[in-house]
Amino acid sequence: MKKSILKMAASLVMGTVCVMASSALSTFASEVSLGDVNMDGKIDSSDASAILMAYSALSVNETPDLSEEQLSAADINADGSVNSSDASDVLVYYSYLSVGGNESITEYFGLEPEVPAAGAIDESQLEPTPADFSVLDPAMFNVKESYDAGKKQFTLKWDSLPVATGYHVDIYTDQYYDDEGQPFKYSADVTGTSCTAQLPSALGDNHNYRYKITPFAKADGYRTTYSKVRYIDGSTGAYFKTGKRAYNSVKFKVNTADLTPHDTYPIYDIRNGAAVKVDIGDRPFDGDALYINDNEKAILQKFADEHFTKGMTNYDKVLYFMKWVHDNNSYATYDQYQKYTMWDGNFVNDVVNLKVGQCLQFNGSACELMALMGYDVYMLHCYSEGGYPHYRFELNIDGIVYGMEVGDRQYDNPATGYRWEWAFDTSRPMLLVRPDKK
Repeated sequence: MKKSILKMAASLVMGTVCVMASSALSTFASEVSLGDVNMDGKIDSSDASAILMAYSALSVNETPDLSEEQLSAADINADGSVNSSDASDVLVYYSYLSVGGNESITEYFGLEPEVPAAGAIDESQLEPTPADFSVLDPAMFNVKESYDAGKKQFTLKWDSLPVATGYHVDIYTDQYYDDEGQPFKYSADVTGTSCTAQLPSALGDNHNYRYKITPFAKADGYRTTYSKVRYIDGSTGAYFKTGKRAYNSVKFKVNTADLTPHDTYPIYDIRNGAAVKVDIGDRPFDGDALYINDNEKAILQKFADEHFTKGMTNYDKVLYFMKWVHDNNSYATYDQYQKYTMWDGNFVNDVVNLKVGQCLQFNGSACELMALMGYDVYMLHCYSEGGYPHYRFELNIDGIVYGMEVGDRQYDNPATGYRWEWAFDTSRPMLLVRPDKK
C-alpha cells in the first residue's frame, strides 16, 4: 500500500501483533469484510476506534477484545500487524466514502488488482486533455478553512477556476507518523470546490498541517491533464484558533514534500557570480548531470537496511546519514584522492565503504541519497568562507531553498559547538534561482 523510498528493516516493534497470513484472510472474507472490524456492515470511525483499542491492548501485551477474524479485518495494509497505521487507513477510506467515493477498500488502497471492464480504455494511451493552465495564479484560489466543533473534520473551500474540471487535494497533519515515517495524509479528487477530511484526532495548537490543491482537466476521450499552477499551503495561512498560523516546522515540510525519485542531479558553478550549469564532459556521468550508478544505489540500500529503523521519517534519515558521514570519515589526502580516483562520481562508496573524502564526496553522497528519495537537490561549485574552491548542495521544496553541507570533524570546535554539518537552513542558500529552472 504505502512504499518507503528506501526499504526499512522488517523487524516488528512493541505495539504490533502478527495476524493471520493473507491466505487465512481470504478464508474469512465471506464472514468479515476488510475494514469492517465491528462487523456492523459499514466502515467508519467506529472501526478505527476498535483498531486503536486493539493496538493499545497489544502494546502492553494484553489480549485485544477481537476475534481472529476481526484482527484479520483490522490489518488494512496486509503487513501482518495491527497498529495505528491501519486505524489511519480506515479514517482515510471513511473520509473518501463520505464525499461520495464508491471504490471498495481493497480497490482504494490498491490491495488487489482491478479488473478492467469489457472494452475499457487504457487512459495512459490517450492524448492529454487540451488545457491552458497558464492563466491561473495561486491568488485566484481564495482558499478558506473551516472545522467542526471537535476539530476532527477539516474543510477547504476555494473559488471555481477557469479551465479546471476538477481538483486533486492532499491534506497532511503531523498528528502522528506511521511505522514507515509518513505523516497522516488525506487525498481526494473532487469536481466541486470544497473538500472535507476526517482527521485521526482533534487538531490542536501544536499540530502542523498543510495542504495542496491541484486543478486538473479531463475531457472524454482524453487523459487527465494536471496544472503546474497549484495552491500550496504551508508557509502562511489561517490558523483555526488564533487567526494567524505560525510557519510549519521544517521537519514537516520535508516529510510532506512532493517526491520524484531520480538518479541524476546537476552541478552549478557559481564561482564567478553568475550560475552556470556544469558540463561534466567525458567523466562517467550522464550529460550535464551527475549520474547515480547501480553500485552507488546498492551501497545506499545496504546502508538503509542496516541503519534506518522503523518509524524514521525522511527528515530523520537525511540527518542520520549526514551525521554518520561527519562522524565516520576523515579528510582525504592528495595521495588517497589519486589512489581511489575520487573524482569519478562514486561518492557513496568513498564515504560509506572507504570512509574518506573531501567536500565533493561528503556532499555528493548526501545529495545522492536525497535524489533517490525524490527530493529536488543540486550541487554547487563555489568558494568556501576562506576563499578556497568548495562543493556543497542545496534543496528546493515548494520554492523554498535550503542550504545543506556536511564534512568531516577537522573543523569542529567543541568550545563553540561548531560542527561541519548543517541542514535545512533557509539562511544559507547560495543559489535561489537556477538558470535552467526559471
